[in-house]
Amino acid sequence: MTGLKSGAFTGTKNDGNPYIGDIGAGIDYDTYEANVAHLIDGELINNYRACARALIKQIQPKKGQCVLDVGCGTGISSMELFYQQPDIKVIALDISPGMLEIAKYKFHKIPEERLKISKVDEKVPKYWQAFRKETHEHKDNIQFISSDFEKNPLKEESMDFVIANQFMHWLGPSKTFEQIYRVLKNDGTAVLNTASHYYNDSTYPTSEYGFRDNDFLKIVLEEVSKHVEVKNLETLPKPEHNFESVESIATKQGFTIEHVDTYRQQVDLQIFTRFHVPVILKDLIIPKLKDAELKEITQNAIASAIKNPDTLNDTEHKYDIVPIFVLKKDNS
Repeated sequence: MTGLKSGAFTGTKNDGNPYIGDIGAGIDYDTYEANVAHLIDGELINNYRACARALIKQIQPKKGQCVLDVGCGTGISSMELFYQQPDIKVIALDISPGMLEIAKYKFHKIPEERLKISKVDEKVPKYWQAFRKETHEHKDNIQFISSDFEKNPLKEESMDFVIANQFMHWLGPSKTFEQIYRVLKNDGTAVLNTASHYYNDSTYPTSEYGFRDNDFLKIVLEEVSKHVEVKNLETLPKPEHNFESVESIATKQGFTIEHVDTYRQQVDLQIFTRFHVPVILKDLIIPKLKDAELKEITQNAIASAIKNPDTLNDTEHKYDIVPIFVLKKDNS
């Protein structure tokens, strides 16, 4: 495969993911992972792995039990499950064949030459090799399934646990909870989180903490507006849910739900401009531009904004806000 597209793996299911069947999805996802890390308890951990670890520590699967990893992506959460309990079986499900190709490679299910990758960020191969060293002993205990979770082929009451790392905002809580309930054993447990642009936390409201409200984006948009017509930032989707709405949906689906934690991850400005700003601007620029035109306008606007003395003045809106929920199947 030549001429791989570049860009961020981001957005929502409704917006459409341009890489959903393309190996570029997995490459972009892992490029982000290879470039972003957080210092947690003295250990430097990649971004999505940190997210997965915070989620998975809420469960304690026992030897021989089966865990479903919904929206497994490139296998990051799956590896964290084995890191916590090596003697389990993991079913890893994702709708994107491209993401799963990368996950299968990282778990020694397919050879590297099958990926047919022509170009990747220089950090990605090193990240993959380090990951593959961890997964080798677990490769026979994981099964990958390419499927829409809403139409998944798993048997009823077949899973001891379900995890969903940064997944709920893709399908929505009602459909997500419905399918989790169907595949979860009686008295089973599910843990999940969601993106800050989808959930408004009472402790860390996105309008006060979230990076999409940072003045930097406003400055970038002002620069873009000098060249093309743009929508206002206010037209971007607002968080659709809070705990009360999520709890109401979970209860109707037969769960008891607990909001056990919310944590903030500081967003790196360089990473944000590289991966997220181009996608946001594509939604806000009114004329439909060719990729080359869009790229040039975006890069020039970012370069001008970075030189602006007011760029770093907003020290409040600098986080992703990640809530964690624990669902118990209610059989009463």
